[in-house]
Amino acid sequence: METLNVRKAFLAVAACLSLSACGDGKLITGADLSASVDQGQILMDLVTHLESQNIRFPVMQIPILNPHNPAEILGQLSLSSPAVGKTDVGLKVNLTQVASLPYLTPEKGLPNGTAFPVIGVDASKWYSLPLGGSKSSKLYLNIDQVTQRAVVGYTLASDGLSTGLVANLFLPFQSTTVAGYGGVYSSPNPGQSGFALFADVSAVLKTQAHSVQSLSRVGFKDATPEKKKETVQRKIIDLNLKKALLKLR
Repeated sequence: METLNVRKAFLAVAACLSLSACGDGKLITGADLSASVDQGQILMDLVTHLESQNIRFPVMQIPILNPHNPAEILGQLSLSSPAVGKTDVGLKVNLTQVASLPYLTPEKGLPNGTAFPVIGVDASKWYSLPLGGSKSSKLYLNIDQVTQRAVVGYTLASDGLSTGLVANLFLPFQSTTVAGYGGVYSSPNPGQSGFALFADVSAVLKTQAHSVQSLSRVGFKDATPEKKKETVQRKIIDLNLKKALLKLR
């Protein structure tokens, strides 16, 4: 019985360290949203700060290309490590150019088949662009000029985060400039597991005439049962203990 209690205590501490979810700590410790207007085009800059602990992300820059003209760069997602155990994810996007593309891929949910963990937006307005040349890592957008609501998200696909089950584990984050939801999505199928983040970036939209009152505010919610969330948590604990380096697809 004592051995069992010690093991439970160890798992609790490991979960706290790997998810940074105990006390005041969080998986996503902060976020900064800013925007500028250049010749009528909205340029958005979103940086999120992750308490990644011993789980390492590759340091890299991924271009966001116009699928109709690959020579045109619409933005960039960057991964950097400002300090040991910390990862910054920077997303810069020309929202005006993206919204004006003649065709975007319509989306119904996350790569693992679960619903987007976002509420208060029109579900028919989800679209995606690939990150770089990846078929699994994507930029997601839901922009509604009428209600002045905008959500931007991304998935960084990594089979190393698969638990063998369809499950998600997301945690909320909020700063003075932006709120959102981020965490791990999992699937037994290749290319359908990874890290995902969604942020309410409605503040970057500018109403030119009369202000429009939204019927509901953007919110975040995931329907994964608690038992399945625990499988994702155990996976993160295991990767943290192994000091794993995630490989992105």
